[in-house]
Amino acid sequence: MKEKILTKWSVKEIEELIISNSSFFNIRNDIAIPNLSWSLLPYEADLIILNKSGYISEFEIKRSYEDLKHDFNKKTYHDSELIYKFYYVLPLCLEEKAQELFDKHTQDENYIKLFGKTTENIKHYPAVLYYDEDGKIKTNKQSPYLWGKHRKLFLEEKVTLMRLLSIRYWNLRMKNGSN
Repeated sequence: MKEKILTKWSVKEIEELIISNSSFFNIRNDIAIPNLSWSLLPYEADLIILNKSGYISEFEIKRSYEDLKHDFNKKTYHDSELIYKFYYVLPLCLEEKAQELFDKHTQDENYIKLFGKTTENIKHYPAVLYYDEDGKIKTNKQSPYLWGKHRKLFLEEKVTLMRLLSIRYWNLRMKNGSN
């Protein structure tokens, strides 16, 4: 069965919504890399932003409920110690269903490892950026800081990111035939 996409926005356009928001990206100080694959993290990240201080924020972009549900069935989860802040990025129309899904997983070991143990009085949920069809972003006000051990990048890891960014740039430039 084909997955139902719940937004008119492409992944690239959603990335641009995030990058154009100064709460998440400072063009003079930060480095953004879309679709970062296995060279630095043990999984593929939709969008990462490295800030001037050496911390990474990860943005996991979802365009459908099935895609979000699939995230909770993976063996490799968003659990790298290199990720300091983590956000799901979802269509606004998924707000209620996403909350129900998060409620359902609050006792899962992987979930607790990242977002914290939910108790009767305290609910730990992931930070979510909801985008509407007009391109406005709202947050669910949860902390984007992941539970557990997370750290700044070492110099060697920053160099790896720059190498990956350089590869991406030159591959794109040569593909487009630019001088």
